[in-house]
Amino acid sequence: MLMLLSHTRQRTFTRRSSSLLTGLLWIGLVLALSGAARAQRGGIGSHAPLFRLQTIPGSWVALRKLRGSKVVLVVGMKQEAAPRCKAWMQALVKRYPPRKQHKVEVYQVVVVDKSWYIPRSLVLSKLKGFVGKAYHDRFLIEWYRGFAEQYQVPKSTLPVVFVIDEKGVIRYRTRDTITKQRFATLIATIDRNAQ
Repeated sequence: MLMLLSHTRQRTFTRRSSSLLTGLLWIGLVLALSGAARAQRGGIGSHAPLFRLQTIPGSWVALRKLRGSKVVLVVGMKQEAAPRCKAWMQALVKRYPPRKQHKVEVYQVVVVDKSWYIPRSLVLSKLKGFVGKAYHDRFLIEWYRGFAEQYQVPKSTLPVVFVIDEKGVIRYRTRDTITKQRFATLIATIDRNAQ
């Protein structure tokens, strides 16, 4: 009788441990899939996460409203990246002037990682001084780093450039300094996907 009772307990223990093991495997699978989905965001071939950011003059730009035209985003995460981002953005705006027949919208996104005690007005005045007045409406401000997290932009001194096609799919992404070769590759990508 005692042996039968211990055998029954052993079977119950085995069932519970196998159920626990199965549950842990499912949890691991779900976490792995969500991690893969997070890694896919901001990658080439994936749908670009929607954003709504403010320009220096105060108007709002949303990716949803830009559907139907190609969008080029030059993103900088650190203050040291700002001059490089500005150079990329200005070169691209000269190549694709706003509201022309190419249907290419070029924006620089600055992720402001300011301390809570620094007023926004001070940050805006510094940005206005840094960016020429002609480019104020091409300059998008992200105050809370949500954009950078959605697009998987690393905190680096190098600019990150995204090309998003008319359907909202990321077609090109680079993170580097501007060279003639990279600029030519970027222009070829924009022109190829613009047709």
